[in-house]
Amino acid sequence: MIKRIEIKFEKGEEFTAVLLEDKAPKTYKIVWENLPLSGKIGHGIYSGKLMYLIVDTGFDELENARSMGFLPGDIAYQTRFYGRDTHNEILIVYGDAIVRDVCGWTPANYFARIVEGNLEHLKNVATRIRECGTEKITIRKQSVSRK
Repeated sequence: MIKRIEIKFEKGEEFTAVLLEDKAPKTYKIVWENLPLSGKIGHGIYSGKLMYLIVDTGFDELENARSMGFLPGDIAYQTRFYGRDTHNEILIVYGDAIVRDVCGWTPANYFARIVEGNLEHLKNVATRIRECGTEKITIRKQSVSRK
């Protein structure tokens, strides 16, 4: 069964993504097990057109990892290393992006893709966050209605 997640921004925009279990099974599993996730999403500084949510999952393996080749609507998972400290991020791509930090390119695990929701609206959300600052986001398992 294909698993889906709902992504909801504080101002009401909603998107649905499918998790790509076959492409990144470990990443998919750790994200799925940690849902729901919420916090403040910010706009990337060095990477171009992407937003990031810092999450606390403790997972730091590379799988289906890349720094470039992302398309609008792609979702990736990244671990950033800062000396002895690390943190994990969910990345939501809305345009041209190469995942990097101040030291250069960094790999991110491609594990999900937005399949419902207008990507032009996603771009508008990202522009608002870039210009106005962080806002709350919630990512949760999609409810399945039973009839």
